[in-house]
Amino acid sequence: MADNWAENKKRKRTFENKGPLGPGYDRDGPRDRPHFNNGPRDGRPHNHNYNHSGGQERRAPGNEKFGNRGPFKPGPPRKYTVSVALPSSLVASAQTPELKTMIAGYVARTLAIHNVDEVIIYDENPGSTNLAFDDTNIDHEREGQGGRETPGVFLARMLQWLETPSYMRKLLFPMDHALRFAGLLPALEMPHHLRLEEDSPYREGLTIEPSVEFPAPQNGGTLVDAGLRRKVVIGRKIKPGVRVTLQMKRVKGGRDKQYIEADVVPPSAPREKMGLYWGYGVRMATSISGVFTESAFADGYDLTIGFSSVSSSTTPLSSISPSSEKLADKQFEHLLLVFGGMGGVEAAVDADPELGLSGDDCGELFDLWVDPVPGMGVRGVRAEEVLGVGLGVLSGVLREKGKLVEVKVKGKGK
Repeated sequence: MADNWAENKKRKRTFENKGPLGPGYDRDGPRDRPHFNNGPRDGRPHNHNYNHSGGQERRAPGNEKFGNRGPFKPGPPRKYTVSVALPSSLVASAQTPELKTMIAGYVARTLAIHNVDEVIIYDENPGSTNLAFDDTNIDHEREGQGGRETPGVFLARMLQWLETPSYMRKLLFPMDHALRFAGLLPALEMPHHLRLEEDSPYREGLTIEPSVEFPAPQNGGTLVDAGLRRKVVIGRKIKPGVRVTLQMKRVKGGRDKQYIEADVVPPSAPREKMGLYWGYGVRMATSISGVFTESAFADGYDLTIGFSSVSSSTTPLSSISPSSEKLADKQFEHLLLVFGGMGGVEAAVDADPELGLSGDDCGELFDLWVDPVPGMGVRGVRAEEVLGVGLGVLSGVLREKGKLVEVKVKGKGK
């Protein structure tokens, strides 16, 4: 048997051997061009700009194209937004900084998977001095407490860091004690986390100061680092260090120019123009009442849903559908989902003197007051667990009841 094994080992592999198939082989022999059906083996979207035979980018600097050919398929242009309110105590119960970081990473990924546009971190106990860290040896201050950081500030910073494209992080987030374990987390790979040569009509960028290598544009304007081989120039004057959303221009002869031209647009433009998800914003509220009163939208939220696993007056989440009584005739523009900590939303309402409402009656704050997991088999359910369940079950409601952008057809409506 040993002789047969040695003979087989020495035997040269041929296509008749039916050996392991690789990117350059098929059942009939080698192929002229590699072909991938499902992208590279690491699971990332396939980059069509990559030359697999030589391992080099096909495009040279100056040959950038900005068409709708990115790895993400745009949906219908949508006007509606989805906001999520989470308690600052979400990471407070984790025993180590590594666990706190992992929880924040799980939350960020859940938000991105379900296209959440805004996340609000609210304080369950206004005036509390609970800390996520107590490192007094740090020589920079956090909330005026020496090196100590509140759970809400830590969670907000982690969510912001994960949402930011990698080429902007070093400038927007200097060396920070709270981010020391952020490298443990997997990348979110959202539509605005574009790689060097990926095509997209929109990009995120950071305004920079002119230098010897990148002198000021002759026609004025501001230089922007958008993660490309060349810098981008915009026609507006903006101070350095500001994050902007760019709409790339198609300019005749643009490949021969020193800089790429682009316009600054609102962060909502990719969503409203092309249906592209463009990340989430992070807001902090000093109490649960601030979630409602400090809204960035002029008319606030027109549909609010609260989640509670302890109240007896809730509706099972599984029974919520687009045809439900309170949703049948409603099209929302700004949806708010509110999640509580281990004490539920009720505990946060009890601790907020601004509301003047008992926790037992806090269902009056919401259009829908639901139980995410009726009959659960554990003593308590964590906020990050309810977050995934709630967004997953409500995904069909969001698609059907959210307002879309009205598309005007040429030649009609005159």
